[in-house]
Amino acid sequence: MTLLAGDCELGDLATVGEGKHLRFRVRHEGRDAGSAIAFRFGSQLDRFRRVGRYDVAFRLEENRWNGTVAPQLVVRRVFDAPDGYAELRDWLKDEYRKEQSARNPDAAAIFTELELAEIGGKRHLLESETFRALLAGGRLARAA
Repeated sequence: MTLLAGDCELGDLATVGEGKHLRFRVRHEGRDAGSAIAFRFGSQLDRFRRVGRYDVAFRLEENRWNGTVAPQLVVRRVFDAPDGYAELRDWLKDEYRKEQSARNPDAAAIFTELELAEIGGKRHLLESETFRALLAGGRLARAA
């Protein structure tokens, strides 16, 4: 199963395996999400060293090394996170805390698309067409 952590920072980047692979730490929403390995990404070290945000697609595996076992993110793809993602996400958090009748119509549409009213409903924001449209169009200022 492939998972997606959106709007992440990458840190402690280093090449391994004779420069063929990347090892790094993933930070998501200010918390350390874990150690990651990206096979065949070694040539992209400089790209990921720049300050920025990334969406990281990965699968979670056990890393067994020298008698220890630890979780490891095995990276499949790394995407540049769209500008404005964090700002739009924070705006939605504020909208979610409001009474339903007081919510912005775009926010209400996103919550409906993601089925957040369902018990246990938790989906990634990028699964919402309305969210992606707001992000692509830079419409946060108009929506808020």
